[in-house]
Amino acid sequence: RRVLPVAGRWCRLVSGNAIRETLETIGCTYSEGHATYVLSCPFCAGKKGQFFVNKATGGVVCRPCMVKGSWSEFCEWLSFSVDGKSGNISEVLSRKAKCSPTASSENTCVSLSGNAPAASPENAFEKFWSSCISWNECQEEEIVRNSLGIEKLKSSFLMNYNVQTALLDDHGTPCVVFPYHSSAGTSCARLQSIVDDSQNTWVPKDSSHGLFGLNTIPGEADQVVITSSEFNAIAVNQETNMPAISVCGGTNGLHSKVLSELSRFSRIYLWLGSEPQAKGDAAEFARKLGTTRCHLVSSSGSALEELNEGVDLRVVLKNSRPMSYKSIITFSQVKEDILRELHNPSKFCGVKWKRYPELNRILKGHRGGEVTIFTGPTGAGKTTLLSELSLDLCQQGVKTLWGSFEIKNEKLMKTMLRQLSGINLENKDMNLLQHWAGQMEGLPMYFLSYYGSTDTEVVIDALSFAADIYGIQHVIIDNLQFMAGLTTDLVFKMMPLQHLEDLHLQETFMLPLLYTPERRHTIQI
Repeated sequence: RRVLPVAGRWCRLVSGNAIRETLETIGCTYSEGHATYVLSCPFCAGKKGQFFVNKATGGVVCRPCMVKGSWSEFCEWLSFSVDGKSGNISEVLSRKAKCSPTASSENTCVSLSGNAPAASPENAFEKFWSSCISWNECQEEEIVRNSLGIEKLKSSFLMNYNVQTALLDDHGTPCVVFPYHSSAGTSCARLQSIVDDSQNTWVPKDSSHGLFGLNTIPGEADQVVITSSEFNAIAVNQETNMPAISVCGGTNGLHSKVLSELSRFSRIYLWLGSEPQAKGDAAEFARKLGTTRCHLVSSSGSALEELNEGVDLRVVLKNSRPMSYKSIITFSQVKEDILRELHNPSKFCGVKWKRYPELNRILKGHRGGEVTIFTGPTGAGKTTLLSELSLDLCQQGVKTLWGSFEIKNEKLMKTMLRQLSGINLENKDMNLLQHWAGQMEGLPMYFLSYYGSTDTEVVIDALSFAADIYGIQHVIIDNLQFMAGLTTDLVFKMMPLQHLEDLHLQETFMLPLLYTPERRHTIQI
């Protein structure tokens, strides 16, 4: 089977990044939702349907034309050419019009896999639904309420959610009917026995999908509460006036069609009760829906139980907490960055030193957001080496700031001029000196004018200004000992950590952490 390759990977190894790259490769215009990519459906015949691609699973679906399938099937359909030509998405789709899967009638579902279309269960459901009794016509309402523990649920809200009653089986077992909806209308219903709530079934059988309460959500709503059951959803809506729904099948019910229905909400509250598995279910919901828009509602029981206990559900909802925290992440949140770095490692290396290739092997080049500390005895050549390294990077356009607190800037610059030219410039012709001086002036090299002991706050202020105004990428502090005004003997005897505060060195040793953002590299001696 032919499959469309994307950036060296096969489409069957689906990821959010691979899906996005494929859509961009074929020139497709799309928008990005919380859990899906949305594009104009290539299969709709004048219906202007939206084609949803799930970021997590790769599943694809369009409700108006009833086409669904996997990402690999969609890519395989794209890679098949009617006339052997290729082109952008509009050209490809226009050539595929004759081979596009189409529904033979409004009651037919089409699969991209090419399997025979499945008959829609709508006719069977409509026949059953017409035999149900609406809640306001239920003659045994009080008995039903007592049996189900829903005495505090108002009839008007039960009717708003279109809850019905019916007979569960041939024995005449009374049951409550909960309709599940999609944007196309009522699609199926769950039947729960009034006598034994463990007895339940679906009509049509094996066709559970949709959202309970979707029909009650106003078109302008951008927030919704997802609960663990139908009565809990009604309780939340009744007491908080917030749109509330229930997903059939729990986390397993979050397939492509349902996710597309939920894509318009900017915030989703997960009120799944206090059962042991509730937090695990909430985490799975958030993974599929997008953690940044999910809030977890913590309570001692379900919404209906809390209502029956007299708890104010508005307060419980107000105390919900976001399911994403800036200081806590998961692998999924950084997965795409990791895959990009593994796929193209050289792109994520820093600026390479031209004079010191062996150093590139060790440090992987000069990279922003890092601190490098050079140590060694006096006269070992720390300043000389860093002068060479900074010149190498400056010649490649890396903006560098020197803070030379031990050696005066004039002496440091003279050393750099020698290193830049590679010759001894003493007693040379003035024209030659002017040439190399001009080369030095052209480098993006800046120097702090401080010398010897300097107040830390003053240095921090200067570094901030240089970063904001000059876009400094490389900072060199030479050295901490002289900047802090300490003798060598004091520095090397200062082993107990508690003496740092007494010596006013805490700010000094925090300096590289405060001034090493993502695009700047700090070197200290």
